[in-house]
Amino acid sequence: MLSCKHYDILEICCIYKLAIKVQLCNGQLIQGIAINLVNNANNEECIRLQLSAGLNRVTQDIELAKIHDIEALVKNPHFDRVIFSDS
Repeated sequence: MLSCKHYDILEICCIYKLAIKVQLCNGQLIQGIAINLVNNANNEECIRLQLSAGLNRVTQDIELAKIHDIEALVKNPHFDRVIFSDS
C-alpha cells in the first residue's frame, strides 16, 4: 500500500498531465504522460499513462504496487524523482 505522500505525487502527475518515466520493481522502464488513476479489471489501483501522441493514442495501466520509482521528464515545482519501493 502506498503512503499518502506517494499517492499525492501520482495525483499531481495526473492533474498536470506530466510526462514521467516509471521504473517497475522488475527493472522495466515505461515513459508516458500521466492521465488518470484507475482501478483495473482485478480492482488493483493503477496509473494510466498515454504512451503515444497523435490519432493512435495508446494507453497503459501500471499497477501502483509494482512501481519502484518515478521521474519527471519535464521540470516542475513538485518533484524530480520519487522512490516508492526499496525492492
